[in-house]
Amino acid sequence: MIEWIIASSALILLVLALRRAVGGRISPRLRYALWGLVLLRLSLPVTLWDSGLSVLRAAEAADGYQLASTLPSQLELYDDGTVRTMVGGPQEVFRWDGMDGEVFLETLHNAYGWAAVPSPEEAQTLRDRGEKAVDTGQLKRLVDLKSALRTLWQAGVWAGDILLLAINLRFYIRLRRRRQRAGSYRGRPVYTAKGLPSPCLFGLLCPDIYLPPELEGDAVYNTSYVYGREGELLAKHRKAHLFDIDVEGGQRFRESDTLSPGNAVTTFETEFGTMGLCICFDLRFEELARCMCLRGAKCVFVPAAFNMTTGPAHWELLFRQRAVDNQCFTVGVSPARDETEAYVAYGNSIAVDPWGSVLCRAGAGEATLYADLDFRQVDAVRRQLPILSARRTDLYEVREKA
Repeated sequence: MIEWIIASSALILLVLALRRAVGGRISPRLRYALWGLVLLRLSLPVTLWDSGLSVLRAAEAADGYQLASTLPSQLELYDDGTVRTMVGGPQEVFRWDGMDGEVFLETLHNAYGWAAVPSPEEAQTLRDRGEKAVDTGQLKRLVDLKSALRTLWQAGVWAGDILLLAINLRFYIRLRRRRQRAGSYRGRPVYTAKGLPSPCLFGLLCPDIYLPPELEGDAVYNTSYVYGREGELLAKHRKAHLFDIDVEGGQRFRESDTLSPGNAVTTFETEFGTMGLCICFDLRFEELARCMCLRGAKCVFVPAAFNMTTGPAHWELLFRQRAVDNQCFTVGVSPARDETEAYVAYGNSIAVDPWGSVLCRAGAGEATLYADLDFRQVDAVRRQLPILSARRTDLYEVREKA
């Protein structure tokens, strides 16, 4: 039991240390798998006969438990059923009455009052008198079964370990063959790889930087990509406004320490019309949203991760404001909130129509949202309330720079 407690505690500490070391670089699936291993280890028996289930106090009173819990590891018999050798077993292992030279005496006893005698007839006689008895032949069959089950279990554990090692080795070999050096970042190599599978243990123990947001020369960009139904790249937007803030009593955050700003307004064509794309802090700049809508964007998509200071105050307000100002749909997609991470996202993914009405909104946790975007509403609202068409470009103008 002490060994089980030590091994289980060490595994839990290892997983916690690994999670702290790799932080957000560990995939959720692998995180769940690691905790699954912890739970599996906690449920494993100390021995096959002393598992978490059999530790129940009620089971200890059962005759079968009293017999099985004292089985030796090995038991060899003479032809007449007397014991030749007996090796190992728990502290309460069957003991013999004595020895006659090199030969055990006929009757064995355990701490629970069970007797083991050479022949089935003698065992039956003892049972008829109300005693707990088993013949040595049956006892040996139990010992052999215990040994076989232990061997089978150990073989399964080894097979699982070998399979896990093979999967990780295959991943590691394929990754090294496919990856291409894309530059360096803060003294560490940066690679790209096509068809990169999910992270494996090699990626955690020896982490390199793979698939960065976007790397061009020495510049790293926060980039959002749009793909079509056939997997073709329709557009990509590099975040134009970097999040450098210092809110008194709130968060201090400087993206410019790592990232470079993009220099383009991004729209793309679909079968439903023109769409716009920006990232997070870009949403706060009305000029960028206006440029997208002047290009004809009917909806502006915004992958974003507002924090717990700006999110409650401005998240919904900004999406409704951009929708009303530009008479278009706005859709904000945020990570779910995870309070264990260094950066806690607000969550609350949202969709807003051109009139400023919230069509759907998630909470802090993981969720799947559905909303119908009727783009005829864009034209209807712009006719009813002619904001874009009534602009005084003779007095002011918002336009893109070449």
